[in-house]
Amino acid sequence: MNLVGKIITILILLLSVCFLMIGVMVNASHQNWKAMALKNKELVESASREKKVILEQTQEKDLIIETEKVARMLRLQQLESQLNLAKQERDQANADLAAQRVKAQQNMIQANEAEERLAQQDGLITSLQEQLKASTIDVAQQREKVVEMTNQIFELEGTKRQMQATLGDLQAETTQARKVMMANGITLTDLTSHIPRALDGEVTYVMEDNISVNLGEDDGLLKGHTVDIHRDGRYVGTARIFKAEPNRSAAELIPGLSSLPVQIGDHVTTKWVRDQ
Repeated sequence: MNLVGKIITILILLLSVCFLMIGVMVNASHQNWKAMALKNKELVESASREKKVILEQTQEKDLIIETEKVARMLRLQQLESQLNLAKQERDQANADLAAQRVKAQQNMIQANEAEERLAQQDGLITSLQEQLKASTIDVAQQREKVVEMTNQIFELEGTKRQMQATLGDLQAETTQARKVMMANGITLTDLTSHIPRALDGEVTYVMEDNISVNLGEDDGLLKGHTVDIHRDGRYVGTARIFKAEPNRSAAELIPGLSSLPVQIGDHVTTKWVRDQ
C-alpha cells in the first residue's frame, strides 16, 4: 500500500469515527428534546393554571382597585372642595388682614398725630406755665413797685406840701427883697455879674504882675471876674480881670495869693480845682 492509500484509509477511519459520534449525539439529543418537551408541556400547563389564578386574582384586585379608585376620587373631590373652601377662607382672611392692616396704619397715623398734638399741648402748657410764673413774678414785682410808688407819691405829696409852703415863704421873702432892692436901686444883674461862667483857658502873656489870657467877653469873662492859675495840677495864683476884649483879657495878679511865678501856657480856670 502506498502513501496515498494509507492517507485515504486514515481519512476514512476518521470520518467513520466522526459519523459515529454524530449519531450518538443525535440519538442523545432526540431523547433530551422529548424529555424537555414533556417538561415544557407540564410547565405550560402549570403556567396556564397559574395564569388563570393570577387572572382571577388580578380581576379581584382590579375590582378592589376600581373600588379604591372611586373612593379616592370621591375623597379627592371632597378634599378639593375643602381646599377651595379653605382658599376662600384664606382669601377672606387675607382681605380682612389687609383691611385690618390699613385700619391699623390709619390708627397708627392718628396715634402719632395725637402724640404730636399732645407734645405740642405739653409744650404749650409748659410755656403757659412759665409765662404764668413769670407773670406772677412780674405782678408781684409790679405790686411791690405800686406799693413803693404809692409810698413815694405820699412822700412826694408831703414834700410838695412842704415845698409849696416853702415856696410861699420864698415868694414872700422875694417880694420883700425886691422891695428893698428897688428902694436901694439894686438890680438882679448886679447881684450875679461878679460870678463868671465855668471857663478853661491858658496864659498867653506875662509881664511882671500882669498877664493875658485867651478868654474874653465872647466866652463870658468880664471885667472884675477872677481866674485861678494852675500848672501840672498845682495852684500857682489868682488874677483879677481889669480889661476884657472879645477874644482875650488882661488880668492883674492878686498879691498874697501867688505861690509860684506865672508862666506862659499855665492853665487858667474860673472853676475851683483841688490841688493834686
